[in-house]
Amino acid sequence: PYVNVSVASEVTELTAEQLLPLLDTGITCLVITIPLSKDLLIALNNKCRSVGASFVYSLTCGVFGEVFCDFGPAFVCSDKDGNPPSTSQIESVFQEGDKVVVKVLEDQGRHGLETGDMVTFARLKGIPGTLETNKNYKVH
Repeated sequence: PYVNVSVASEVTELTAEQLLPLLDTGITCLVITIPLSKDLLIALNNKCRSVGASFVYSLTCGVFGEVFCDFGPAFVCSDKDGNPPSTSQIESVFQEGDKVVVKVLEDQGRHGLETGDMVTFARLKGIPGTLETNKNYKVH
């Protein structure tokens, strides 16, 4: 099977004394879907970090819910909103002082970019020395 899922049938109480030793058995991910005390959740997450396991806590209560995921210190999320990168067509490129200004074709001029975002250009023609293809540029 792609994923082995096991149930800790020896656990009779949801306490740190019974749950924490389970994390020394080589698990790679602990998923909690029932309400537990904040102190126990923190202890479980800390133990997961110490053994290199991922920690996922998810709880739903009617229409409300919460999710917490800790995939360890090596996990880097550079995606600010979970949406795939957007693409736009360039309407014009011009020099304004020492800055290069790029105007994109979008409905009502809204491109969704914010200061600090990174953009990359592809298939550029006719603007030598101004912008380079496949190079990241920071939005100001």
